[in-house]
Formats: sequence, C-alpha cells, structure tokens
Amino acid sequence: MGLMKLKAFVEYIQPEKRLSPELKHRLSQEEELRREVLEAEKDWKCAVQAFDNASPEDPLDYHIYMVNATQARYEYLLRQKKIREQGFKKSFKRC
Repeated sequence: MGLMKLKAFVEYIQPEKRLSPELKHRLSQEEELRREVLEAEKDWKCAVQAFDNASPEDPLDYHIYMVNATQARYEYLLRQKKIREQGFKKSFKRC
C-alpha cells in the first residue's frame, strides 16, 4: 500500500483523529527510506553501466568495487524497507 493511500485510509477510518504527530513522523521516515532506496538503485545502475562502458585503460578493480558497494547498499536498504513495512503493518493491527 502506497504512503498516500495509507494516509487517506487512516483519515478515512479515524477522521476525528487525523494523523497523530507520531504517525506523521513514521510516515516521513518511510518516505525518506523510499527515496534512499530509489537513489541507491540509481547509483547501482550507474555503477553497472560504468563497468560495462569501461575502457581497457580504466582500473577494473575500481569498477568492480563500485558495483559491489552500490549493490550491497541497495540490498541493505531494501531489507530495511521490508522490515519497517512489516513493523508498520503490525502497529496498525493493534489499533
């Protein structure tokens, strides 16, 4: 469920409460993490493209390092996003 749909859903089921400051903070953290994941994916794709376009004079070790580093960051952020989303859904079940 997207963040905008989630906000609309919360306001629909609890119109008198709207979004609490805590919920707004958590949603902004989720939005920030989503942006970081998109940026990490872009960095990873750029590193792969740089590796693919490397000339024989370019140091391949550097390109391999960058591909591995950006891929590791992207995968880490995806895992963090999944963990947070699962925790976020559990907190809504308690309401």
